[in-house]
Amino acid sequence: MATGTEVKLSGTLFERPQPVLDYHINVMTRDAANDAQLAVKFQGQSSFRYEHSAPTGEWARSIKTRQSRAATGRFQSGWAVHDSGIIYGPWLEGVSPRNATTSFKGYSMFRKVAQEIERKAPQMLAPQIRRMVKELNR
Repeated sequence: MATGTEVKLSGTLFERPQPVLDYHINVMTRDAANDAQLAVKFQGQSSFRYEHSAPTGEWARSIKTRQSRAATGRFQSGWAVHDSGIIYGPWLEGVSPRNATTSFKGYSMFRKVAQEIERKAPQMLAPQIRRMVKELNR
């Protein structure tokens, strides 16, 4: 069971994107996913600093982004941030059944970053939205 966060845009504007919209939506979601990827790594490394042993870097290297696709393979305005299925990923996040039987409840890195990205999304995406509007107004 891999843990992750997915970035999706929805609403009337995004239901049937034209090529210009398709491009900008892809750029916006990719940028948000890349920001989320870096934030998850930073959140994890900050959390791990308090442990007794130095992190190996294996977990940080496992955090990746990938473009989400619908069953037809057509772009559907989403990018996913995931932990590459690393075996202890769910335990670190706190979503493994093992967390219920130990005192370690997880770091909730993906959840915290998803909330942060959602809160910051309007400011993060504003420059790309301005570029998109300018191109659509040509």
